Amino acid sequence: FVTGLITSSLNYDDIHDVDIVVEAVYENIDLKKKIFEQLDEVTKPETILATNTSGLDVDGIASVTKRPEKVVGTHFFSPANIMRLLEVVRGNESSNETLATIMDLGKKLKKAAVVSLNAPGFIGNRMLFGYSNQANMLLLEGALPHEIDGALEAFGMNMGPFRMFDLVGLDLGWRARKLGKLETPLQAKISDALCDQERFGQKNGKGFYNYVEGSRAPHPAPENEELYIKVSEENNIERRQISEDEIVEMFIEDIKNSTEPDPMLTTATEHKNLIMASTLQLFHNNVWEPNLIPITKHVGQHNPYIVNVGKWHRVVTNGTPRVTFRIHANTCLLYTSDAADDTPCV
Repeated sequence: FVTGLITSSLNYDDIHDVDIVVEAVYENIDLKKKIFEQLDEVTKPETILATNTSGLDVDGIASVTKRPEKVVGTHFFSPANIMRLLEVVRGNESSNETLATIMDLGKKLKKAAVVSLNAPGFIGNRMLFGYSNQANMLLLEGALPHEIDGALEAFGMNMGPFRMFDLVGLDLGWRARKLGKLETPLQAKISDALCDQERFGQKNGKGFYNYVEGSRAPHPAPENEELYIKVSEENNIERRQISEDEIVEMFIEDIKNSTEPDPMLTTATEHKNLIMASTLQLFHNNVWEPNLIPITKHVGQHNPYIVNVGKWHRVVTNGTPRVTFRIHANTCLLYTSDAADDTPCV
């Protein structure tokens, strides 16, 4: 039924009377600007022009149109058929009507739409910067991809970082750095070295993991371990054994820091969107309580996450906020609450 509603075309004139256009080409702002100039010419004046950029300047894209109030960011998280998170990026001139329309569209698509200001990385990728760096530094320091992913998936994430990297494609950052003639940062050196060996991820069956044709199931790639050791040695990093507990604790701290309020990213009233995005992006969580606030540092110190699945847990330490969280089979809540002990948080 749905496929019967879809038509394809290579002619811009065929979309002259649509209500909303969502552009989804790769992350090249010059190309996006060129497309928006064309869209601005062929679509009716009231058409909303949305960009699926994951981090480019929405205002810069809007500047090439005659309708900046109708331009908005709509970042559908990948893979879009699974991830519920939709970032609605508010440009300086995006109108309230435009935002309300896109938020309503998100509901109709059964997405969890959150509003972000137009700042580098928006919300999700801002968190991913630190999250990804943490994963890559752990790899340089001695932990293996399947060890890191295994620890975090056992903790509650649906997908560990290296499975995610392989899914998205290791070559995206590698190609961008080559095109821009940019130096590879320390945390990307192993990933770029894999790309130099044509290990791009799931798209060609080999990346941090190996894949059997027709399957997305990851299999450890012991042939990569020599490369990991070589890159670590070249950068004077001594490799060591890293426990599951240490892996989880380091990621908890990174998530906590990433969900601190940042006026560059959100207004005070939008801070709950930051937390909601972190939960949906990292844990694919299907529940949301806006009165909860981020986990506090003492949680990592007491390791209360090593507990039974399905149970509610609290921590009270010398008057610090009580922590309530619940580990499900595939999700995890990481928030503090002032609710009474017998009051569920969801």
